[in-house]
Amino acid sequence: MDSYNKIVRWYAEERSKSTIGIPEVRDLLLRLDNGARILDVGCGTGVPIGRYIVEQNQFSLFGIDSSAEMVALFRENLPEALVECARIQESDFFSLTFDAAISWGVLFHLLPEDQKTVLAKIVGALKEGGYLLFTSGQEKDGERKGVMDGIEFSYFSLGREKYERVLSAQGLTMLDEHFDEGENYYYLAQKIRP
Repeated sequence: MDSYNKIVRWYAEERSKSTIGIPEVRDLLLRLDNGARILDVGCGTGVPIGRYIVEQNQFSLFGIDSSAEMVALFRENLPEALVECARIQESDFFSLTFDAAISWGVLFHLLPEDQKTVLAKIVGALKEGGYLLFTSGQEKDGERKGVMDGIEFSYFSLGREKYERVLSAQGLTMLDEHFDEGENYYYLAQKIRP
């Protein structure tokens, strides 16, 4: 995403100071077996979420991000993880299946119809019993604008009820949802049927 290329240094510095998202990721990792493969969709620089996963020394991390600048920093920060610079819609997710997928701070930049398509694609890459943890911009549906480092971003949310319907149609069961300290709204779901 070109907008993130413009703010990459600012974003990297701000995220490196934050632990937002770590409690949710920690809770997810407790559900996984050693050796689990985790897909980080919109992995950014890999800090702090990817770094936390790698530091556990028991999971394989794979990242996807459309910002070439973010991917370059991810490679510097986490040389032991695999990463691809690609749009979610165009990636083949390393031609693998995963025990879990994380998408922190990404899906809400996509238009609602694109979110539905991307969610289906991510779910398709999950093993049966796999988990999906993602954030939306808000609990309710709608659009809002925000600014990071002087660059305007749009945020779209399908709303809790629509996300639950979309996930259910893909064979996922909602396990948890809540706001975090940074006012991100989290969803955790599990793939119960293929």
